[in-house]
Amino acid sequence: MSDAVEIITNGEIEVLQDIHGRTSSISRELSREIDEKWLESKKKYGDALYDAQICYFSKMDKKPEKTTLYLECSDYKFFKAQREGIDLNLTPVGVSGALICEENGGLFIIAAKRAKNVEQYKGYIEFVPAGGINKSAISGQNRIFPEKTLLEELEEEVHVRREEIKNTQHIVTVKDKKENVIDICYLLQTSLAPKTVLQRMAASDEYTDPQAIPLANIALFLKKNSQIVPVSRSIAEMLISSEIIKKQV
Repeated sequence: MSDAVEIITNGEIEVLQDIHGRTSSISRELSREIDEKWLESKKKYGDALYDAQICYFSKMDKKPEKTTLYLECSDYKFFKAQREGIDLNLTPVGVSGALICEENGGLFIIAAKRAKNVEQYKGYIEFVPAGGINKSAISGQNRIFPEKTLLEELEEEVHVRREEIKNTQHIVTVKDKKENVIDICYLLQTSLAPKTVLQRMAASDEYTDPQAIPLANIALFLKKNSQIVPVSRSIAEMLISSEIIKKQV
């Protein structure tokens, strides 16, 4: 596994909301400083920047049979302020997918280059879709369903509808040590042909240069490309050691 990431779990996972997170105890003075940073950013980015509610890591309960992550839901502006130098000790939590397509008995994984206007890993290759877990993933009894955010990102970024996904499976949860972000990673399987997905992605403003990589060639793909998002590289390494790959090579 890449040194850039830390494996949290590749087993069963449960995600719950922590309603008493650390952002609720931020002092008034620090809140004013965060608000000032936010106003500066708004002047720079305009309407492209908005203060949505996203999820941050709170704590973890790791047991042999299951790992439970507790997340707090709070303003995006805290993450933005942290990236601009205010140390809030916050770790955002996102989802990353590996979309698997079928054609003539073979399996393919969809990858694309991240747009140049993103803050992290500009122009790097990434498996799709990916995004931050937001408030819409929270249901009753404080349960959080990362798959819900993942399917929303799939429709928005890749233009594949959730009803076109026949199976969703957690593969690994990792922490990107450089960016200080946790990603819960899933395999998404569709019966759509790779060509169909690539045609739909032509309309995406999140990605460029989409490609369908045969799973049998995934190790060669890693060797030939150095600029791959670390989380995607971790997913690929997990796939290489899985039964899915062994059936393809």
